[in-house]
Amino acid sequence: MPHRKVLLHVVCIIALGIIIYANSLDGQFIWDDVHLIKNNTHIKDWRYLPDLFKEDIGAGSAHPYNFYRPFLMSTLMLDYSLWGLDVRGYHLTTILIHIMAGLAIYWFVSILFHSDIVSLFASLLFISHPIHTEDVAYITGRADSLVFFFILISLIFYVRYVRLGSFLASIISLLGYCLAVLSKGHGLILPVLIIFYHYFERIKIKKLYLSIMFFLTAVYLILRASMFGSSFSYHIYLSHFWERVPGFFVALAGYVRLLLVPVNLHAEYGDGTEIFMMADIQAKIGLAVAFLLIAVLLWKKEDRDILFFSIAWFLITLLPSSNLFYPASAYMAERYLYIPSLGFFLIIGHTASVMLNRHKRRTIFIFSSVIILYSALTMAQNIYWKTPIEFYSRTLKYSPDSARIMNDLGYAYYNAGKDKEAVYYFRKAIGADPNYTNAYDNLGLMYLANGNNDKALALFKKVIELAPQNSNTYNNIGSVYYARGDSEKAIYYFNKSLQIFPGQSSAYYNLGNVYKERGEYAKSVSMYKNAIEADSDFAKAYNNLGILYIDLGRPEDAFLMFKKALTIRPTYGMAHANLSTMYFSRKEYALALKHCDTALGLGHQVAPSYLKALRPYRNSRK
Repeated sequence: MPHRKVLLHVVCIIALGIIIYANSLDGQFIWDDVHLIKNNTHIKDWRYLPDLFKEDIGAGSAHPYNFYRPFLMSTLMLDYSLWGLDVRGYHLTTILIHIMAGLAIYWFVSILFHSDIVSLFASLLFISHPIHTEDVAYITGRADSLVFFFILISLIFYVRYVRLGSFLASIISLLGYCLAVLSKGHGLILPVLIIFYHYFERIKIKKLYLSIMFFLTAVYLILRASMFGSSFSYHIYLSHFWERVPGFFVALAGYVRLLLVPVNLHAEYGDGTEIFMMADIQAKIGLAVAFLLIAVLLWKKEDRDILFFSIAWFLITLLPSSNLFYPASAYMAERYLYIPSLGFFLIIGHTASVMLNRHKRRTIFIFSSVIILYSALTMAQNIYWKTPIEFYSRTLKYSPDSARIMNDLGYAYYNAGKDKEAVYYFRKAIGADPNYTNAYDNLGLMYLANGNNDKALALFKKVIELAPQNSNTYNNIGSVYYARGDSEKAIYYFNKSLQIFPGQSSAYYNLGNVYKERGEYAKSVSMYKNAIEADSDFAKAYNNLGILYIDLGRPEDAFLMFKKALTIRPTYGMAHANLSTMYFSRKEYALALKHCDTALGLGHQVAPSYLKALRPYRNSRK
């Protein structure tokens, strides 16, 4: 294949990916982004890098997921080191990873089928199809892009190893496998794909290579099990295998519809515990689709052409998310199609390439129209993932009984300062699921913020009754007692929170506040420092430590703390006001005025006596 043509194809793939996802760059942190990025202390300091390889992905935010994805978390750590909490940088990285997966498809299809046209068509379809917005417009959705990219890299170099006998290629292939499983557990499907490749190409299996791959698989499974125990503990498995089969067919029918007609896309299709009956029309349609696909596989068994490969790829890579053999969080989801969709795009790409030889202009027009349509739908779908209120409101229309979505919508309204709407959705979530602890917790926080301590305490105690190991809630109970002036009980519950999760930065911060009020300044300094050590971006902890340093007669240290707080959070009004007083004491009146005015502009109330003291210098500046 001429290098110029390859370069042109690569440029087209990259340009298309950037153009259609550009409007997602300013999308806010949403859904799991909040716990895995915004509130995750373990991605904010490189000293935690080794910990990412031996902990749950939510360990840094005291929000357990029971997922082991250290390479995914490493990419978020790298993003944080580059962008801080500037959401645009995270979105840019996620878009680039998706484009890399598209380029890997181009390379993989090229070496497998020796067709630059099929490679290009399949890649452009993959890049533009709106079914992938969940994995691209949603930052932590990049887990699927990462695992798919490394699966393809591993396969590409495995093919080179088989064809050329390259030892280096085999090493790169095995490294790709390791990075795939460390990105997401779905990478475990790769050995099956390797075996399928040998069957498809009618060549002997490389036993040594597969032995090493199975050894690496065992190491991964043992490592994961040693940290989290069995991952097969979900109550879905109280049901029998055959009771879950209809759900697979319902999902299969849904997936075919989503690939062919990608409209009404959303994030919540149903819980993994949902049980269907074969009498359901969707199950019957899915069963018919399955019979059709299997019939084509049997028909093409001897030919083993691109159609055979595409259908087999689709079915094999769908298995990890099928909810049949191990638990999935939903019986179907758009993200579950990220890897299997290659089979669909290969069929369309191959069909278009055949048509191209017969009706070139018509084929180019039709294919271009499809890409334009897909791109327009993708750009429109990106908006769905932009803001929390828009996202949860629309999702709730498709999943009106979801307590999780009701709760998350309530929290989005709470963050937007719309307390009435927030309370409504928190209560609605509790009504939908009386055991949903997050809703009790969030409603309790609202009552606490509004000074209704008794109602808050009752809700927090309900959470502890349902989830005794919830460290955040013990911290919240401590805050209730602190608000009541009961420092002894507050200290007890803050420490209880830290016993469960020693990295709970807000509990250290709260202890710092309690000890400061009690006049135990040494303990207060220690707690504020612990809060900062647990979360290096804890602006309020820096600010309060600065105030404490003033009381302790350490103005230079206080000055540094206020500066640090503003480096982290430039819109922190209180820190601006405190820094203003520091500059005033240094007789740097211009800077004192500047920071005072900034604090006022941010809505922070400054003491009238201090404003009066600044007035002569304001007049002299004029």
